Amino acid sequence: MKDKLTILFLGADGGNALKRGNALKRLGHDVRLIDPYSLFPFRDFIGKLIYYAGAALIETYLKKRITPIISKCSFDVTFVDNGELVGPKVLSVLRKASTTLINYNNDDPFGTRDKKKWRLYLQAVPYYDLLAVVRPVNVAEAYALGARKILQVFMAVDELDGPRTITPQDRLRFPHEVLFIGTWMPERGPFLQRLMQAGVPLAIYGNKWQKAPEWPALRPACRARPSMGMIISRPFSWPGFPWACFPRGIGICTPPGRLKSPIAGVAVRRTDLGTSAIISGRCRGGLLE
Repeated sequence: MKDKLTILFLGADGGNALKRGNALKRLGHDVRLIDPYSLFPFRDFIGKLIYYAGAALIETYLKKRITPIISKCSFDVTFVDNGELVGPKVLSVLRKASTTLINYNNDDPFGTRDKKKWRLYLQAVPYYDLLAVVRPVNVAEAYALGARKILQVFMAVDELDGPRTITPQDRLRFPHEVLFIGTWMPERGPFLQRLMQAGVPLAIYGNKWQKAPEWPALRPACRARPSMGMIISRPFSWPGFPWACFPRGIGICTPPGRLKSPIAGVAVRRTDLGTSAIISGRCRGGLLE
């Protein structure tokens, strides 16, 4: 393969997607970015539409809009980031401009949390030459839908995002022993409530926690929402600062010896970040399978 590739990057012109596109540029590739949402007149409406109804209704429109943009172009690779708007019809157009189609999905498109958002994406799975997923459970799910080749990678952070210099003000702002970062979802409230009931010194940063049925119990742990990028990058910048994350499994990282598992069924193991307590499995209705 050539050292320098021409890459069509189909993804959001902002957030982590843009950071992935810029990372490809830093590697020396020639990247052209097209944000599929920018091709629709009402971006916010499109997001709500596909969440509740799926993207199949608007795929023909996207195909019509993107065809003249790339019809005279040729790329070594097309990199589709996430891809909730991209179905077989759009991929047929992309295939004419590129011999290799890959998809990177940092979300969980095979789960049931996001209603119909990923319905069109799931139809497109067999048409990619390579799917990159971040959750081990997604590998078998993708193959079951006809995926040709799958690469399971670990979740990544942009090298330009940290670590950052920690100031005394930062230490005063984030004095927490255990930190959870994430938006409220139905299965998260009961778990975090159990942690608090067990005496875990928890702090919660994220959106929509007021919707949680457990809000009265969780409210003391919820904090105002500053820049999420700043929260995520800075905790790793000094020793002894814990980390909590919540993909389709539950994980908590704390400094060695700082936190013992208070909940039955939590397996504790060592990681480079300290002690990692992991409950694997898919969460549905607040229960772990």
